[in-house]
Amino acid sequence: MMQTITPNLASGFEAMWHPQMRDFVFNYGFKYTNNNHTFLGQYIPIAKKDAITFGYINRTSNKLQLFGELRASPDGFSESTFGFKLRFNSGVITGTANSHFKLTSSIQMATESMLMTMLNTSMDFSKPDKP
Repeated sequence: MMQTITPNLASGFEAMWHPQMRDFVFNYGFKYTNNNHTFLGQYIPIAKKDAITFGYINRTSNKLQLFGELRASPDGFSESTFGFKLRFNSGVITGTANSHFKLTSSIQMATESMLMTMLNTSMDFSKPDKP
């Protein structure tokens, strides 16, 4: 349930019953927008790998978005990801790189006959023997 606090800030929480724990679990989040900048955050206590997430989106133009994300957990896991999304008339190109030396790219194209084609690639430079 998200609630608008100010015209630029929304925050909220989610409550759900977890049958294995026989208890309610609460998740919290926020979104702050100012002009072309958006800041996001969430806390999910039950998540093992990414309990805390902070994100940033910069809408550089109508066609280009730059973004970054930091995920962490109380167990010591952390990962940051940076990337871009470029829109053009017939498609979208997205690319990311993370702190564990993994790169991904995606190109999505649409034709006039409404046929959608997507090509995804990924490379894990932390494991050069298994690219």
